Amino acid sequence: MYAAPPRNLTARRQVLTLPGVEKGVTVTSAALARRPVALERTGVARVFGPVALFALVTYLGFAGGGYDVVSRGEVGIALWWGVILAALLGILSLARVDRVALVALGLLAAFVLWCALSLSWTESHERTLVEVGRVATYLAMLALVVALRRHATAQGMLIAFAAAVTVIAAAAVGSRVHPSWFPANETPAFLPGASSRLSYPLNYWNALAALMGLGMPALLAIASAARSVLTRAAAAAAIPCVALCAYLTLSRGGVLEIGTGVVVFLALTSGRVRALAYALPGAAAAAIAIGAVTHRQALSDGLTDATARQQGDEVLAILIAVAVGAALVQAAIALLEPRLIPARSRRRRRRSDAATVGAVGALAVVAAAIVIALSSGFVADRWDEFKANGVSAQSTGNGPPASAPVASRLGSASGEGRYQFWSSALDALDVQPVHGIGPGTFEFWWARHAGFFSFVHDAHSLYFQTLAETGLVGFALLVGFLLTVLAGGARGTLRAPPTFRPWLAAATAGCFAFAVAAAFDWVWQVGVIPIAFMALAGVALIGARPPRAAQRRAWDVAGRALTVIAGLAAVAAIAVPVAMTSKLRESRRDAARGDLAGALDAAASARRIESGAATVRLQEAVVAEASGDQPLALARAGDAVDAEPTNWRTWMLLSRVQAAGGQSKAAVRSFERARSLNPQSPVFLR
Repeated sequence: MYAAPPRNLTARRQVLTLPGVEKGVTVTSAALARRPVALERTGVARVFGPVALFALVTYLGFAGGGYDVVSRGEVGIALWWGVILAALLGILSLARVDRVALVALGLLAAFVLWCALSLSWTESHERTLVEVGRVATYLAMLALVVALRRHATAQGMLIAFAAAVTVIAAAAVGSRVHPSWFPANETPAFLPGASSRLSYPLNYWNALAALMGLGMPALLAIASAARSVLTRAAAAAAIPCVALCAYLTLSRGGVLEIGTGVVVFLALTSGRVRALAYALPGAAAAAIAIGAVTHRQALSDGLTDATARQQGDEVLAILIAVAVGAALVQAAIALLEPRLIPARSRRRRRRSDAATVGAVGALAVVAAAIVIALSSGFVADRWDEFKANGVSAQSTGNGPPASAPVASRLGSASGEGRYQFWSSALDALDVQPVHGIGPGTFEFWWARHAGFFSFVHDAHSLYFQTLAETGLVGFALLVGFLLTVLAGGARGTLRAPPTFRPWLAAATAGCFAFAVAAAFDWVWQVGVIPIAFMALAGVALIGARPPRAAQRRAWDVAGRALTVIAGLAAVAAIAVPVAMTSKLRESRRDAARGDLAGALDAAASARRIESGAATVRLQEAVVAEASGDQPLALARAGDAVDAEPTNWRTWMLLSRVQAAGGQSKAAVRSFERARSLNPQSPVFLR
């Protein structure tokens, strides 16, 4: 299932090792002809999947990470049309999907459906519909990778993904060493304390670091298992750039995610000692590059003065030099390796035993360190630091001040408000334990229940936010999906032949890195990261056991029909927020130019597209107020309150419109209602 059959086998009877089949069982050529499409080795499959993945990750990376509803929605629509086409052509069939992959698809599809059902009880129809489109986009990506995957292209998919991550990392590092070459970074404009943290092009440092964490295992797999010496050398050259990019984000989560990915990869891959040896040139080059930055404070702090520019030139030269050096060393190791194979084969058992002893020893050291940390109170102290109110850190860019040493930033255990966000999410779960408050509405809950002011849109954890917004049912579906991917990927990797295992190990390790990132930050909302995760999940589940032939015949037509119907519904769900947002932005552009009539027409068009959107009604009210149409402004402000009664902004605007119309008592009541929905806001504390 993972490699071409040996050439010396006859056409009528071939011996293969298949997942779920005992070694040595014979499989006839006729049986092979009935194997799923996933076993076919076609030129189109080899090229299309990797090229599409590289283009998609690169595009979303430079489109602000795919956070914007329009850019992400356009990708989602394209993906779903691809799924529909694949189903119509028979490329995608639920009957041909491996059992574990089918379970993963089913759980994620059920989560999408549950989010759609929440439109009937959510606090915001507009925001929940956006979330439905978001998760539907991720489902389309997973379905397409499952449909188009070929065992011959697993390597190609990983290489394409690693190349895209490297391009993004190179641009990010380039924006620091030579800012004039790239667009101005707008993040410090609204988060001044974040100027020292690398965030371009995703516009969020933790998300950029998480993407590097997903890509690092792929680079390690390429460096140790690629067929071409040139490809291995290129991977080694990319490692210092990716590592330096993650370092410049100053993201503690990024360190944890890269560490998780590397450890899981080394634990699952074949030839661990060999893989570790191949990782050393890139790791050494990365250490040199990071060391060069730590000794150049102006560059490390993100300054743009003459000193920083000079230091940027120096670091760029060092980075290029160490990358070339790593590539040359990697190539030398790859060329010399064949001469060492006989000696390696004779000592295979001894090295295996040594590796086992080393692994047991490492676990013993880790266990001892945990015991010592617990007994010394270190963990308790760090936990107290994590729980401390992080509002000051939030206001300065999620961390210690820019003047603090890098070591203190990376070594800090401050949760920066996460403990409070997660506690608030659990409070929301207590109120609505089954179905939650509605996808996308945590911001409203936090505003009216927070103990301190901090503008928060997300709970900074996929798991806690899912509990709050979709309840126990949604949480069980999403976590079940993630566990299926992680467990299925790990099991399939360990069952795979040694030559194929590094690629599955890299994909699975990237999935583990995502699971860690999702626990501490809002990477689920940065589209490029979950889409990359879905691609890695599709590759990781290659090792799953295929269904029986009878099941394939029975489910083929029904499964394809269901896929087409679901695809059309998903396209509609994604297209509505995209079209509405586009019209809303047109209205705002017209209003900025002074064309109030055009702005009102565009806003009315947006309302017709999505009648339940409060944002559109707010826009109509603002434009009508500017135009002097007081009755229309009052009507639309009231409609906005009806659409989102727990959004303090709708009540605030209604209060203003009522006051302008002479309705003083009603304006006071609306103002008090707005204040009750966001009592900690500085707007109401003046």
